[in-house]
Amino acid sequence: MTEAAWFIDNPAEEAVQFWKQCYPDIKNIPDTEKVITGCGYDLISSFKLPATAWWDEYYVHLEKRLDDISEQLKGKNDAEMIIEFARKEIDIFKKYPDEYGYVFLIFQKNTK
Repeated sequence: MTEAAWFIDNPAEEAVQFWKQCYPDIKNIPDTEKVITGCGYDLISSFKLPATAWWDEYYVHLEKRLDDISEQLKGKNDAEMIIEFARKEIDIFKKYPDEYGYVFLIFQKNTK
């Protein structure tokens, strides 16, 4: 599975505030691994997904799509709020790509 995680102990306050809005339970990798083992699973492996995967495969395309639809959705409040939030997400990631991201976790049920 993948899970959003802090990659450093003291992330920038701007990044912390952003994640409090969208996923306040984000943890660092060791604490995420503790949750998994605490639920009766053995952690086999974990690794961080590289920032380039997010940027090249997701944010570049999202940013272009937002540019494409922004004008046609002007004046539609719900759509404008979603677009604004997505742009904020992109901006935060541009500023702090090494502070957070997704960790891929491989685990199995503990059979002991």
